Amino acid sequence: MTYYLNQKDFDAAQLYVLQNCEEVQPYFDIYVEYLREISPTASEAQIGQYISSYFATWFKQYVLNPENNIEDPLLVNLAWGPKRKVQSWSIYVINGYKFHTVLWSEGMNSTNYGVYVRGTNGQSESDFYGILSNIIQLEYTGFPIMNVVLFQCEWFDNTPNIGTKVDKNYGIVQVKESRRYNKAYDPFIFAQQAEQVYYTKYPEGHQGW
Repeated sequence: MTYYLNQKDFDAAQLYVLQNCEEVQPYFDIYVEYLREISPTASEAQIGQYISSYFATWFKQYVLNPENNIEDPLLVNLAWGPKRKVQSWSIYVINGYKFHTVLWSEGMNSTNYGVYVRGTNGQSESDFYGILSNIIQLEYTGFPIMNVVLFQCEWFDNTPNIGTKVDKNYGIVQVKESRRYNKAYDPFIFAQQAEQVYYTKYPEGHQGW
């Protein structure tokens, strides 16, 4: 299925790709330095908000400005951004797993919508657990032509002992069903980052976990 992303999802998807592209990282540093110059009293939270709201636009203007003499075709392609029209699937196979979106799984015996992403500090308490809501493919039409598959997920709160707990004896992860990740809208990951988990309710006790 193909459709046009709404503005909120489009901005979030575009920013995620930029934030996770190694070649773009130096430009985040340039942008933060620029923000510090024009807003020296800005807090870290404000800087983060500026990045979420305006970095993609600033990056496009900076890279495409001929005075900056940036000719790397990858950077130019990323600066132009993806097409708003995306391709979407309900099923996707990657990393040895067959993923289904949560809507596709309704009424089925298998529940292949559980998504797990390893945290960056090596501690299981910082890992992310979520539910797969959509699978989209962004298309960058410059040179080189690029297709990027993203998983759109609803993330559970991964705050240790509040949103997630790890059983010390068996290593089973408990997830608080009612709590959600509290960071500003940040639903996307690259498909290749995803591993699969299975969620099941406790038969008794541990209410809500």
